[in-house]
Amino acid sequence: MDKKAISPLLSTIILLVFAIGLGGLVISWGKTNFPDEKVDCLKASLSIVTISGKPAICLKDSYVQLTAQNDGGVFLQGIKAAFATDKEPIASSAKLDIPIGELVKVAIPLGGNFGKIQKGLFTPTFSYQGKEYICAKKGFTVESISEC
Repeated sequence: MDKKAISPLLSTIILLVFAIGLGGLVISWGKTNFPDEKVDCLKASLSIVTISGKPAICLKDSYVQLTAQNDGGVFLQGIKAAFATDKEPIASSAKLDIPIGELVKVAIPLGGNFGKIQKGLFTPTFSYQGKEYICAKKGFTVESISEC
């Protein structure tokens, strides 16, 4: 019988080349679907500006007006706000660009009959690849908000 086959050395080399090629394909697919940079809120930070030791925040009509600073390392694209009032909690937001290190003056709408504001929580937001991230522990709170 004259049967021809490939040698064990050649088959091992072909198998290794196939395995390395397949591994490279899986790695390149993973990099396109999952970015190397981990997206999280570690670099985000929002703070209230203080003037003469008082926070620059007040209530005018149905808006909370404040001056905030992006003191983090990521470009922010909005502020989410939640207010504890003597009637019911209120959630609101403001979409605006806040470059790194910049100050912004913003008016956040309250709407409706809200009573007295007891506390305000302000949270920075940013977008990455079309998804909005809300960084709950990177904002600030204000205990009392007086009239402008």
